[in-house]
Amino acid sequence: MEMSDGIHNCSVPQITIVTIAAYQYVDVFASIPVAIQDAHAMYGGKFHLKHQGYTNKKIIYCEQMADDTVNIAAQNYYENQGAEGTMVIISPFCSAEFLMVAKLTSEWNIPVISTLGSVPDDKDNRKNPTALSVAPAHHNLFVAFVKDFLVYSNWTTIFVVCDDRRDLGYFRAVCESLKRVLVTPAFQQRSVAFDSAGKHVIDYDSILNIVQKSARIVFLACRSEIARKILVYLFSQPYLMLPSYPDLTWLENSSEVSSTSSRSVLYLTYDNEGEAEHLPAETVRNIRTRISQSEANEISSLETMSGLAAPTLTAYTGVTLLAEVLNETIDPISCFASTPQLQDGKKLAEKFLNRTFSLPMGKVYISPGGQKYLNIVMKQMSTTSGKFESVVRYEYSTNAVTYPFNRKFMWSGGEIPLREPLCGFDNDKCQGTVT
Repeated sequence: MEMSDGIHNCSVPQITIVTIAAYQYVDVFASIPVAIQDAHAMYGGKFHLKHQGYTNKKIIYCEQMADDTVNIAAQNYYENQGAEGTMVIISPFCSAEFLMVAKLTSEWNIPVISTLGSVPDDKDNRKNPTALSVAPAHHNLFVAFVKDFLVYSNWTTIFVVCDDRRDLGYFRAVCESLKRVLVTPAFQQRSVAFDSAGKHVIDYDSILNIVQKSARIVFLACRSEIARKILVYLFSQPYLMLPSYPDLTWLENSSEVSSTSSRSVLYLTYDNEGEAEHLPAETVRNIRTRISQSEANEISSLETMSGLAAPTLTAYTGVTLLAEVLNETIDPISCFASTPQLQDGKKLAEKFLNRTFSLPMGKVYISPGGQKYLNIVMKQMSTTSGKFESVVRYEYSTNAVTYPFNRKFMWSGGEIPLREPLCGFDNDKCQGTVT
């Protein structure tokens, strides 16, 4: 296919999308081809996208991919040097992987879009000018909000329950960030870690005993089924739960716990729910069909949204963002004039920065540092609807806690819970007191 610049004919620009994924995230190979198909349909042959994907069934986790990622990226770059077209890497990188690749692509001057790990500096992209991220989570942002909210609430004695399962990179990263940020003297933190996929049965009684002697504010970083068991165990005690990201819809109208106990849960999540619902039904159906036809079963470190795991959905987002930028960059009247811009990765990446895109899944803002903005919401069970409803939102752009939902927290007894019992965890502060 050719386009005319008024004097000469020139070929439709060719863009190669390279994806390097641990087998844990193999389902991105279903969503990226669908995104390419949708982009071609939307922009009517203005450019041509092709996809090259690399994975290894023996390398399950992204932490194991580091050396392979660098080698495959380098091999593709040097093989495509001098060839017609543009190379863009769109992959579900872990943070450490992404940092290595970002340094290389900066030297090579090609764009890289991470659909999982965050950019090293989300305020300034000068160190990694070709790196962008549409990650569904941002650990530094998440922990910054948690810290501010805990200080504001005077909840400085906390307990963290961590699932250290190998394929749950998200939860392990959250735990590591909490341990790094919530430190003495401002905070008193204890924690317990376990492998929910290990050979040993999780001893919930032991966890409960440790929690009873340590804290009333309990942070859960684990999958939904584990969070459920822990919540049911601990609901008989006066604890405030802070689960991160798991599906808690089972609590709504649950017979396992009382409504009063359910309101002791403050559900933390990112304000990107419903993104999959905004996609055209045919797009979601096509992605699911490709997943069902693949040999792999999806293993995800994040809960699913409308049946699509978060990294699968953000891979579609990455391609869709790229397609919109390409559409803006390519001049169908003077296509030769577009070539230098397409071959300059830094200039191409700049077109993503500090702007809001209107995409099928909703509005997406990319920061000056190349990071998709992610607001965080804290939800509580409503006394009227019996469902979790947003109360607080943490605004990424301003680092401000806002209350835009016209709701307030509902505390048992009408007062915010204390960080520890009046008599202390060991009842030592009330010794000698007659009651």
